[in-house]
Amino acid sequence: MRANPMETILEYFNELDWDHRFYPEDGSVDATYNGSNGTWQCRAVWDGQAEIFTFYSFLPLTIPIEKRYVLMELVTRLNLGQRYGDFELDLNTGSLALKTYLLCREHSLNREQINDAIGGNLALLDDHLHLLIKMVYTDLSPLEAYEEAMLDEEHRFGTEDEEADGDDED
Repeated sequence: MRANPMETILEYFNELDWDHRFYPEDGSVDATYNGSNGTWQCRAVWDGQAEIFTFYSFLPLTIPIEKRYVLMELVTRLNLGQRYGDFELDLNTGSLALKTYLLCREHSLNREQINDAIGGNLALLDDHLHLLIKMVYTDLSPLEAYEEAMLDEEHRFGTEDEEADGDDED
């Protein structure tokens, strides 16, 4: 018999000794994460009816009204081609979150899946956090911020051309 997905989620947080709060009425767990570039709130949600596990990381500030449309352009650019997760900006409240999710047929959620969904989410927000905050406090354009994000990725992971060049060496 498969474990209850909510129990598996809670076990995950407990095993990592991650301070959290469980809300049984809506099947969610709230926690705080300390990344290398900042601290933010997170929420894990199990939707048993839809069989979906969702993890959110919330930007640690509210986007001012006058910055929401430039941030909307940036997150649209960042979401393009994103294989895992997406940024969501609530234009009414200024809340910005990164969402990752898994469809878990027959309640088949396991610790490895949870770790992948949460780990990928935390790493992605940590990578882009400085640019998102920079957009709020400077006049950096969405295109400039996006290009900076892509340069950061190339620096961290290299490019396909660099990898191909390395393979040709004898």
